[in-house]
Amino acid sequence: MRAVPGEWGDWLDTEKLRWLLLAPIGLVVVGLYLVVRFVGKFLMKVALVVVLVGLGVSVWLQRADLAECAETCSCTLFGRAVQIPADKNPNC
Repeated sequence: MRAVPGEWGDWLDTEKLRWLLLAPIGLVVVGLYLVVRFVGKFLMKVALVVVLVGLGVSVWLQRADLAECAETCSCTLFGRAVQIPADKNPNC
């Protein structure tokens, strides 16, 4: 099957993506720890913490949206369409 631009693969549905998005959130937490622990200059530390917190919040909000979008049959993750499992909404 040919991939359609703007869509994720058929094997990626909303449930799998919700679990897969926990990995980047975990990486952000590890990155925050490393920044606070090892970066010496205060302004660089603050800038990196702000960037990592913003990234973490962005991924968390996308993950939360995946939990609710199956009802409307229009799930996207960072602008790309996501398959909705039949057991979540058979009308999609």
